[in-house]
Amino acid sequence: MDRKSVVILLVSFLLIIGWFELVKVLYPPPPPRAVARGTNAVGSATNQALTAVDGTSLPGPTLSAPAPGTTQWTAPKAEEQLLTLDTPDVRYTFTSHGGGLKLAELKRFPKIVGNRKVTDPSRVVTLNTKAPVAAMTLLGGDSIQGDGLFTLAKSEKGVRAEKLLPTGLRIVKEFTPGTNYLMQVSVWLENTRGEAIRVPAQEWVFATATPINPLDKGALMKVSWFENGKSSSVAESYFENATLGCFPGTRRTEQQLEGKFAWAAAQNQFFTIAAVPKQPPEKLVTHRIGLPQHDPADVPDGDKAFPSPFGFQSAFVYPGQTLHPGGTNAIHREFALYVGPKEYQTLARLGKQMGNELDLIMDYGGFFGFFAKALLLSMNGLHSFGLPYAWCIIAITVIIKLLFWP
Repeated sequence: MDRKSVVILLVSFLLIIGWFELVKVLYPPPPPRAVARGTNAVGSATNQALTAVDGTSLPGPTLSAPAPGTTQWTAPKAEEQLLTLDTPDVRYTFTSHGGGLKLAELKRFPKIVGNRKVTDPSRVVTLNTKAPVAAMTLLGGDSIQGDGLFTLAKSEKGVRAEKLLPTGLRIVKEFTPGTNYLMQVSVWLENTRGEAIRVPAQEWVFATATPINPLDKGALMKVSWFENGKSSSVAESYFENATLGCFPGTRRTEQQLEGKFAWAAAQNQFFTIAAVPKQPPEKLVTHRIGLPQHDPADVPDGDKAFPSPFGFQSAFVYPGQTLHPGGTNAIHREFALYVGPKEYQTLARLGKQMGNELDLIMDYGGFFGFFAKALLLSMNGLHSFGLPYAWCIIAITVIIKLLFWP
């Protein structure tokens, strides 16, 4: 190898190493959108609104700045009460700690699929597994969380969780399961006092993306969302923040996004919890959190569980409000939760019904997504004739070979 070749190789190596930093200098990223902050002026306006004289109509809720991204949750010390609700497809377990969905068990899917890896058939895929915060828990400090304990009861159509805070704020949640892995969630924030009360900004935790089984290292876990006609996602690579994907960088623990989100989904490779808010939030916050160790009984013989399980806790953020007395002034938020498998046909049908392209959870956009979607539809079409999936794959391979012969 002559001197010229050595110089070319050296320059190429330096460009590979420094290209990432060079691009940031040549094309600096746009500054992040500023998050509105509360001011004294807002406080003054709120105080004036509280002095409305009797007999006059009270103004609607007054909006203020969104909450900071990091909101702490401390599990109540009181004993946890659980309530289980069974449907043909899903077994939902609700908790008094936060008044939300603690666990969802998908009855038709074994926890580990494989030859020697099939264990007890009663062990099925679970979502939100060992998440520290139940789905549909409200975070935002003591004035919105209190001691974190809710009263659970079965309602006519589902489950009801209720809490009365010392401030006079009452939180009522109604969970109504339906078909196609859907569950409707309605939440009311009511003022039971005779004077206006301040409701702080809230993080509405809708799900935590958790490993599919003890062998899952989280490479395919992510949180995706749909806003302004486009879907995007965040995965472990964002939180690793490695230069060129291989050189260690300063790890991130949180991502905050502003926008009007039509839906967001916490998912692993094959399953997801997707939340469709009727009232679009102003922010989407995702935290990378550590999870407890896997249960030894879930680990197949001869295998080792991933030693450092983690998850992505995701929440919608709604701004703080001044809540006036009376049921007509209550804050009412509604969500549709999809808790189930990433089945394209089901998601496409629901997305068409709701007009929000929910099937983009499957990542079938773009050039390669077009062909992946075509292959999936072809395989499902052959399977509908009674052909096993293994034979469907072989048949598609033969068909492709014939199409491009010789």
